[in-house]
Amino acid sequence: MTLKKQVNAITPKRLVNWLDVVSRRLIKVIVILLVALLLAQLAIQNDYIRLVLSSADRWEGTRLN
Repeated sequence: MTLKKQVNAITPKRLVNWLDVVSRRLIKVIVILLVALLLAQLAIQNDYIRLVLSSADRWEGTRLN
C-alpha cells in the first residue's frame, strides 16, 4: 500500500469520529424541527394567525356551488 493510500484509509478511529459528528448534527436538526413543529402548533391556535394562514375557517358553513 502506498503512503497516499495509507493517509486516506478509513480507520476505525476516523470512522467513529465521523459518526459522532454526523450524529451530533442529526440531533441538532431533530431538535430544531421539533421546536419548529411546536411553534407552528402554537401559532395555529391563535385565531388571527390561523385566519391569515388558512381560508378554511372563512369558508366553513358556506356553500361553494
